[in-house]
Amino acid sequence: MVFAWDWTQRILVSDKIVYVEWRHEPSTTWFYARGLTSFDLDGHLLDTSTLRLCQVIESHVHLLRPGHQLCVSVRTSTDSSVRTRAVCVLACYNLLHHHTLSVTDAWIPFDSLHIVPFFDRLSCLHVLDCVRGVDKARACGFIPPDHHHVDAPPFTWLSKKVLTFPSPSCTLDTFMPYFHAHNVTLILALHPPVYCFDTLDIEYMDLICPDDMHSDDIMLGRILDAIESTPGVVAVHGLHRIRTFLGGYLMRTHGFSAAEAAGWLHATHPYNVDGDQLFPHMLRRWHAVLDTSTDTRRDADARPRSSSSLKINIGGISFGSSLLLGSSTTKSQDKSTLSKKKNVPPQLVKTSSRSNDVAECGGSTSRGHSRERSLKTATPVQS
Repeated sequence: MVFAWDWTQRILVSDKIVYVEWRHEPSTTWFYARGLTSFDLDGHLLDTSTLRLCQVIESHVHLLRPGHQLCVSVRTSTDSSVRTRAVCVLACYNLLHHHTLSVTDAWIPFDSLHIVPFFDRLSCLHVLDCVRGVDKARACGFIPPDHHHVDAPPFTWLSKKVLTFPSPSCTLDTFMPYFHAHNVTLILALHPPVYCFDTLDIEYMDLICPDDMHSDDIMLGRILDAIESTPGVVAVHGLHRIRTFLGGYLMRTHGFSAAEAAGWLHATHPYNVDGDQLFPHMLRRWHAVLDTSTDTRRDADARPRSSSSLKINIGGISFGSSLLLGSSTTKSQDKSTLSKKKNVPPQLVKTSSRSNDVAECGGSTSRGHSRERSLKTATPVQS
């Protein structure tokens, strides 16, 4: 017999799913007698990403008997993050598998729960940030309509142009068929080990630098340059510090907010993958800089361009005052452009060439059969 005090929370997520936090979980026969199919979420929360758990839950829903519900269960723990991770999975599932739901609607079943944020050493990320990040990624087309299909486990697609993969072994040969099938033209390494790239027919770029050798702003500019100048897909090797830079890419290229970028990256990677300690803080700072530069350009575009109406006709030839006196508009624009160049923040400046960047880092690059890139001068990245 199961009493009401054997669970602490019982929430109806949808007509097919019920979420229960157990003090004492009953036997399998108890679930079956009440039209429930038990799914223990505890064993998957640490080493499986949120999106992949949504796919697993959907596969269990498809296997339900007629009239049965899936009982997603966790055990009550002193670790408050267990509820946070479980609710994050179910809220994202609610959003993805009920296409008419908004973020607000997907969150309604959990509105009465006390949910602590995801805590890192110096960061704070709420479950709603993850749900909004997944919603933004879906709006950008990063999540295909058949998202219930589980992709190859080692690979995680962050966008249509960027995928990440962990450290497989001492060779990349086993991954090459997947790279060729998905038009991967650049492998970007920011995490050891460094592979033997001489035999690869895909461009390989080593950006592994000591943490104190270059600032995060400079590294962001290099990574943006590498991704944006590559015609195909970029495969990024690493799951830890790279998340911060990929968050900058999402904000710069796809218009994510800092919270949305952090939430999407959190939802696509396992919880036990430790990120950069300053992960959300760096994203907020970069987002503030991008907003400032966007507002500056918008104000410059909205500024009226005045021109003098003075014209002088000499012998049937008309001369404007801009030729006689010099255009004040042109001069003011030149001054504005010069002042902008002086105030370009370092994280929004592209560095010169890949070979120079890699040489400074002490790494290496291999272009293999890929195209050569011409040297480029440092130019500001336009958001």
